[in-house]
Amino acid sequence: MKYFQQIDQDCSIAGKLTHELIQQLPQAGFKSVLNLRSPDEPVEDEQQRIEALGLTYLKVPVVVNRINAKLADEILATLQTLPKPILIYCASAHE
Repeated sequence: MKYFQQIDQDCSIAGKLTHELIQQLPQAGFKSVLNLRSPDEPVEDEQQRIEALGLTYLKVPVVVNRINAKLADEILATLQTLPKPILIYCASAHE
């Protein structure tokens, strides 16, 4: 799937998820989705739709100019706990 950029066998990234892309997540093999969108970005019903597909969903809001070591540690710890493979997304990842 071209929209998902694989980082390694356990992790891929994507930009904003459309309804169509969310439907493709199970077929692409993902078990979890980590949303890093900032708190002011609308997410509509993404969590409900992703969880309805049987995937784990978690949001860790990130404001780019406020990234610090504590937030980076939180994200890394979260990645260790989520079922793999994981899709990490935010609106600015790539288009």
